[in-house]
Amino acid sequence: REHLSVDTSFISRIDKYINEKFFAENNIDTMLIFGGTNDSWADVPIGELKYEDWDPKDMYSCLPACCFMLDHLTTRAPESEIVFIINSELKDEITDGIIEACAHYGVHSLLLKDIEKKWGHPSIKGMAQINEQLSAFVAGLK
Repeated sequence: REHLSVDTSFISRIDKYINEKFFAENNIDTMLIFGGTNDSWADVPIGELKYEDWDPKDMYSCLPACCFMLDHLTTRAPESEIVFIINSELKDEITDGIIEACAHYGVHSLLLKDIEKKWGHPSIKGMAQINEQLSAFVAGLK
């Protein structure tokens, strides 16, 4: 079963920005990535961390696709401060893999704690909690 949504996946959106020369024409100082939630609850294959030689089939598994995305973002916006926001209550393999991939690429990872959710996604209160945690995290980077 294929889980990659061609139009809306992170990978497809990044490719669109690359093709439109977004990264080449813009000076991006900060990027926030909030991913992994749908991969966790939808039982997307987790896969293994893979830092090169990606095959199109790798994009259907969470961790190799995450590495591919981080590789493309860090090479196209090398001066950008990137923060990968990791939702609370994801599968441990996804959380641990994202943290390890972020360390490999020199990307900051923020592991959210105790976020209120409805159906696996942050509620209104959860969004306020994310704002508080992210604001504190970013303030600590400066």
